[in-house]
Amino acid sequence: MAVDASAAEGQAFRTETATDRRRQGGWMFRGLHMANLLIIGASRGIGREAVKNALHNNHSVTAFSRNPDVALQHNRLQHAVGDARNSAAVLAAMPGVDAVILSLGIKPSLRPTLKPVSLFSSGTRSVLAAMAEAGVRRLVAITGIGASESRSAIPLIARPAFDLALASAYDNKGRQERLIANSDTDWTIVRPGILMNMPASKNFQVLQDPLAWRPGLTSRADAAAFAVECATSRAHLLKAPLLLTRSMGCKR
Repeated sequence: MAVDASAAEGQAFRTETATDRRRQGGWMFRGLHMANLLIIGASRGIGREAVKNALHNNHSVTAFSRNPDVALQHNRLQHAVGDARNSAAVLAAMPGVDAVILSLGIKPSLRPTLKPVSLFSSGTRSVLAAMAEAGVRRLVAITGIGASESRSAIPLIARPAFDLALASAYDNKGRQERLIANSDTDWTIVRPGILMNMPASKNFQVLQDPLAWRPGLTSRADAAAFAVECATSRAHLLKAPLLLTRSMGCKR
């Protein structure tokens, strides 16, 4: 997959800047026992699991999506209807929010993604603008293994198929990650492996060191639990780890 990152962009996750040092040294975000979370992409997948996990852990949730899952009902849950690419709609859901979990996705398909994908970067650009205007700093974004430099975790034998089916989507996820890394938010990027509807294991691996990266499976419930944990604490600030429930043990 041809990632269009420039040399400077390629350093986004490796170079500590003066801004990074200032953030690490001062107040950034205090751990919240009862947070108010805005979960974008809340109607399915990791976003839906994050809503359930946050409510289970006594947080309040605004579930933002184009098609709300009305089956999810709770006295600490409110639904907001909108498109993540519309910054005004996102901003309208921001009052009182402590942190944002961003879980954008495209419809699963066995067909190659031949058309250019822009949802991840355009939605993220809109969310960042709304967060800046509302003064919300904590952001946890779900991308995936294969985005940016994490493509190195994909085995060589699997890369042709990955490029054929997912190149456009993951090129755009790379742009999404660079927007986040270059923003003024207190961000964490979560890169799950191949997503599965497995039960939460509570024993997932968080792999920060690129030398430890490898392919694997990730439970959507585990990814959601990790996202909520990060969104309500200082955990993994300015980091972009891989998250695996089960390693596939393949050589890269």
